[in-house]
Amino acid sequence: MSKSTLTLSLENWNNIFQGKIVDNKIIMPDAIGVGSVIGYEVNSDIEVLSVQFILKERVEVLTETIHPISEKKAIYFGRHIDTDINVVTKVGENKYKVEKKLPLLELGAFSTNLTQNLIWSYPANVEYKIVIIRIAEGYYQSLIDRSTVLQQLFNGKEDFYVFEEFDLNMKETYDKINKLNPENIFFIDQLEALSQYLIVTFFQQLSGRNDTTEKRKYPFNIEPIFKAQEIIRNSLHEQLNIASITKQIGMSESRLRFLFKKVFDSTIHNYHIQLRLDEAKRMLKEKEKTNTTIAMDLGFSSASHFSMVFKKHFNITPKEYRNQLKGEE
Repeated sequence: MSKSTLTLSLENWNNIFQGKIVDNKIIMPDAIGVGSVIGYEVNSDIEVLSVQFILKERVEVLTETIHPISEKKAIYFGRHIDTDINVVTKVGENKYKVEKKLPLLELGAFSTNLTQNLIWSYPANVEYKIVIIRIAEGYYQSLIDRSTVLQQLFNGKEDFYVFEEFDLNMKETYDKINKLNPENIFFIDQLEALSQYLIVTFFQQLSGRNDTTEKRKYPFNIEPIFKAQEIIRNSLHEQLNIASITKQIGMSESRLRFLFKKVFDSTIHNYHIQLRLDEAKRMLKEKEKTNTTIAMDLGFSSASHFSMVFKKHFNITPKEYRNQLKGEE
């Protein structure tokens, strides 16, 4: 009986780490690093590999040592920090010459038909987290055939390597996949829906390129903007310090303000205020703290200031909101 493509994919990864495969999960040996590779058969057209690890030493993988799986085409989604993909030629026994280094976005997705003469290098002491979605060849091609731009980018008669930077929706969907609970009875359904969204969005964004030489959706790396977003999310209890944020992400204030508005369609100030007010609503529902305490916890200068801002955004005061919640009980 022939092995499934999911089994072959897991065996390829296990040949790298020499771990154990149990219930479609590779457990990495302590000597190699910490992490796992977990495979899911979503439906007849889609399988997903969740790959997360931190290596103790740098690992290089030559693709000619990997079992080819032509029945499924892969799209790689995630963070590719300090990872290299080099096209090489063999110049001797176990000796290779690097011909070119493939461009790799720190946060994005890519797909390629290059299966030979590649060396993938995974760095040590760096968290590697990607979602690999493997798609049945027929379905993969049917998506490509919907657009002449896609047909040019994914020309099967030539070598291709196509990548796209995450936009906000792709980034959030990628994060949602990583946060799914496999114990949830609707896990596979959720994984299928989110994976399908990433696949379609990847091809849709590529099909919208002005020409086949355009490199990505945005002419800038949006990873620092997501880092700024994370800093803001973790700073709800205090006044916004944009100077501190720019220092942490290595970007000028004017550049940060411009790109943040472009990505999130909101100013930094309004985004921060909205997050604080959403958190205030949550705290009001819990009924554990007074309005004054909530105001102080969220960095408002006073209870009256909190009440004024809350009413301006929701057309209701915090006290009226509490009373409204009581009436709904």
